[in-house]
Amino acid sequence: MKKIFLFLALTTLSISAFAFRVDARVSINNQRASATVVNQWARPIVCSGELKAVDAGARWITEWMSNIVIYPGQYAHLHATAHGYGNYLRSASARINCNWY
Repeated sequence: MKKIFLFLALTTLSISAFAFRVDARVSINNQRASATVVNQWARPIVCSGELKAVDAGARWITEWMSNIVIYPGQYAHLHATAHGYGNYLRSASARINCNWY
């Protein structure tokens, strides 16, 4: 009986603690950076993450998403915009983690 409970406890813990990093497509133009996450699996996923960009004045712009449900075949976007005349983005990167819904 103890072995059954131990097996169920370990199985439940490992399934609930499983998270994975997805590949976010990051694109950047002069004043806008965007990151796109696409769900190519057959079941919904829940994603959280951030998009970081650096503008011409070396200021960081950070955008977050938290617990966004993405259904199969759907996608989610993050956008960062540089404000001001003559200000442009120099670089951008995204880090997004997902879990099964």
